Amino acid sequence: PYYQPKVSLVTGEHIGFEALLRLQVGNRVLPPSAVEYAFENVELATRLGDEMLRRVLEQIRQWRNIGYAFGSVAVNVSGAELLRSGYAERVLDALERADVPTWAIEIEVTEGVLVGRGAERVAATISQLRDSGVRIVLDDFGTGYASLTHLKSLPISGIKIDKSFISDMLVDESDASIVRALIGLANALSIDLVAEGVETQE
Repeated sequence: PYYQPKVSLVTGEHIGFEALLRLQVGNRVLPPSAVEYAFENVELATRLGDEMLRRVLEQIRQWRNIGYAFGSVAVNVSGAELLRSGYAERVLDALERADVPTWAIEIEVTEGVLVGRGAERVAATISQLRDSGVRIVLDDFGTGYASLTHLKSLPISGIKIDKSFISDMLVDESDASIVRALIGLANALSIDLVAEGVETQE
């Protein structure tokens, strides 16, 4: 896991991390594209996801032991993982074994996962996790399908504005308008909003 910080734009304080899976070969760290096809295979996706979660929970436990206020850690979950029977139970069991509270972890899912094959099973899985105290965040919001339907029908804790909107919002009024609308939507629904790709003060 490589940990990308999340910072409050209101206070400037660090409020959490996103754990990004990166493959290290020798001294080289390969880009996400090096492993993306592995997540199309249910068995490989499950093994990679379980190992990623194990390492993240181990890190969280270490932070808690030294009293570090890390906020919460978001972990990306593939459709193949969510479709596998017993995913919610595996996550909750891993949290219990690691002695990590459910509020310390966030599960990020993309819209494509929610509308594809097995959508009902995925919805039931994320509802079970949310009911247990795990936060569910809709990743790459605005780039998929039926976004507003998901916000209405699923127990979503937050949304992430896709980086493609953030990158050009200072020079493209259309992107800026979309970002403003999403901020208003998140405020109206009382859910968290994360903007991906904020890299400059502007």
